[in-house]
Amino acid sequence: MHKQHGGTAPAIIEGQLHAVHGDPPLRCVGRRQGGHEERLDGGGDGGCGVVAADTAGNISSLSNPAGPITIDVRRPHAVITDPSHLTQFEGAIEITAECEDDDVVSLDLAYRLASQPDWLPVVPSFSGPPYVALFSPPENGNYQIRALAADAFGPDPAPHIIQLNAVDLPPAAPLQVTAGVAGSDVTLTWIAPPDPGDDLTGYDIERDGQPINAELIPPDTLAYIDAGLADRIYSYRVVAVDQTAQRGRSDPVSAAVLTPFWAWREGVTRGETITIVGGGAHPHGSVEIQRFVEGESLLTVAVVEADGDGVFEHDDTALNPGANSFTAVSSDEHGNTSRISLPLLVVSRPFPDSPEDLDAVVAGSDVTLSWTVPPEPESAGFEVARSGAVINETVSAWPYDAVMDSLNTSGGDPATWPLVVDGDPSTGWTSTTSPSLGRPAWWSWIWPDPVELREIVVGWSQTDPPQLFDVDVLTSGGWLWLTSTSWNGQPTTIIPAGITAAGVRIRIPMTGSCGSSASPPVLTEITLSRAERTMGNSLVDPGLADGPYTYGVRQRNVWGQWSSAAATSVAVGPDQPMPPSDLSITPVDCGGLALQWQPAAAQPGTLTGFRLYQSEAQGGPFQLRYNLNASQTSITDGTAPVGIERHYVVTSLVNLAGVIVESDPSPSSSGIAICVNPPAPVITQPTTAGHPIQITPAQVPIEVRGNAISGSTITLLHDGVPVQSKTSYSTFWFAGVDVRPGTNTYVVRQELLSTTTDSAPIIVGLDPSFFSDLEAVSLTVNPEAAAPDELVMVEGIVDLHSTAGDATAFDVVFE
Repeated sequence: MHKQHGGTAPAIIEGQLHAVHGDPPLRCVGRRQGGHEERLDGGGDGGCGVVAADTAGNISSLSNPAGPITIDVRRPHAVITDPSHLTQFEGAIEITAECEDDDVVSLDLAYRLASQPDWLPVVPSFSGPPYVALFSPPENGNYQIRALAADAFGPDPAPHIIQLNAVDLPPAAPLQVTAGVAGSDVTLTWIAPPDPGDDLTGYDIERDGQPINAELIPPDTLAYIDAGLADRIYSYRVVAVDQTAQRGRSDPVSAAVLTPFWAWREGVTRGETITIVGGGAHPHGSVEIQRFVEGESLLTVAVVEADGDGVFEHDDTALNPGANSFTAVSSDEHGNTSRISLPLLVVSRPFPDSPEDLDAVVAGSDVTLSWTVPPEPESAGFEVARSGAVINETVSAWPYDAVMDSLNTSGGDPATWPLVVDGDPSTGWTSTTSPSLGRPAWWSWIWPDPVELREIVVGWSQTDPPQLFDVDVLTSGGWLWLTSTSWNGQPTTIIPAGITAAGVRIRIPMTGSCGSSASPPVLTEITLSRAERTMGNSLVDPGLADGPYTYGVRQRNVWGQWSSAAATSVAVGPDQPMPPSDLSITPVDCGGLALQWQPAAAQPGTLTGFRLYQSEAQGGPFQLRYNLNASQTSITDGTAPVGIERHYVVTSLVNLAGVIVESDPSPSSSGIAICVNPPAPVITQPTTAGHPIQITPAQVPIEVRGNAISGSTITLLHDGVPVQSKTSYSTFWFAGVDVRPGTNTYVVRQELLSTTTDSAPIIVGLDPSFFSDLEAVSLTVNPEAAAPDELVMVEGIVDLHSTAGDATAFDVVFE
């Protein structure tokens, strides 16, 4: 490339070489004589060639072209390619410039504060590429950066200038933040921000927008555990913090802390299985139901799936006898687990047995009751009622003992919620409530020795809206959920208890079931009453007015279950029911004892019937044998054993002013049953003599039943071999009798005094393949007998039923 400094194009002179350029027609732009170099004038682009001329003015043709020649007369220009205009940076930043001109003799990178006039070099001048320098500003501010290129003739009159902002930038945010939940703990993990630099001092954890860590987490620590959280959904951010306290906050992540809760159910049951229902689990999550087994820790009962609302259910949950404590924990598909639920205590036990041998003795105006105490390891005593009103219980207030008792709340600090149980509502939660304090999810009062609670009275502030609450009592098996109820706008709620406990707890549920809440209603007072009753086996009811009285005695256990009542009636005063007279006993040959008596000549009320009692010993104790109506003054006791003396008394039942009162017993009489010609025993089941039966292996063993003389010794013989022996009443029963394949013959032998008799034999056949190929059953019926009403097939047995009394047999054909 050539640059021109001035002059005009000469004319063509003969005898010389001329240089021409441009598209035809060509013009002469210079000449040369004696040489071959010429300087071109002007600027721009064009082709170039040479022609020759002689002195006669002849011009040769154009030589070959020399190619395009560019004539550039501007100064070199540099451009800053990185960083871009208005970039913010912290510390130092690399600056890159480029210049397309090839006549650059220098390139300067300079800077100045936007508010200053003078340019300062970033680095010394560049004499050639690459044009890269590190800019470290002396202070933060807005800077101009200039790239100034120059050639041999001077600098660029319009250099490229950009603006940069030197600032303290917040650190980059941590990446890939995760939140895993295990019970009440949330574990956060993250990846350090890219290029954290030397000024990253650590991390803060924000929960619901507020920092929760007292000190910064070191930069090389990438996990944090937020422990002991209550139930709800939390939002977290991990925040990177630098030396100037600037913060780079991550995207939020959420974590749900859950506690499954139980739907209320009766805590004490006679059943052996229950259906348990709960909620509060992870939606569509897995719920593990566990039962505490003493000595074995927790035993998994079932794993069920919750529905979309977190509700779960398990049917036919087996119960062990006594106390059963269930817990539940749920998990989701990501491995997050809930807190363990509160225990659900379910007690499986039968009702206590009723008192036995209840007796009432009248002495003047006093009635003395006595009874036999049945075995009951968890007995809480006996309730005695006279004409429906309980007469042996004392109900009293159960006071708080500041030395022996303890008050607790879910927050673990009773001083925060000093509900003093002193009968004064002003010392309740009402006086301590403030907007800055959450309220406890539960409150409890515990005392050393169990008592039978009669009532629990819960006092609420009348300013609160109605809200559900749960009541637990502390039993020998743990906290038992007594009831779930609602404060209904009244100052107090009265809860019947009737259970032996050593503490009471009030819980505020998350839902309508068991759980926790941060905002229960204001609790003002709890008052308790206890019940005490007779623990022995007798009671004197003194100073009664004349007249009839009915008494009932029932047993209660510590779980609040009652037995059925043993009952008796008495009359106080001169109007007493009179016993029968002239009780006589006559033996019936091989038929027991015939008894007969005379009703009393007069009664103070209406005679309604008699009761006959029997005893093995003179003077008792007598056991009731028969209840008889008023017209029945005789009976035969077919159960009286032969050769053994039995003693009897009979009483009158008289209606006195609507109360059935039993008289004193008649004088006792005794008799001995005889049997001169004892009949042979008779087998009635599984078949009768003369009617063989065929059974299948599924029906083995069998039972053999029949009739014999009461008091005799009977022996079952199987194919002539004795297999079982016992003393018979008027009926007998042999259970678990074996049957061998083939034909089996059974006989019952009766021994009475010196007489031995055998029953007619029965035949039982056992064929393992019997009925295996049976496809149809048809009947051929004796024309002289009534047709069967029904044909029933049960496990290979064909039963024929007829309402006709003369249908004693049917012929059955199997095809």
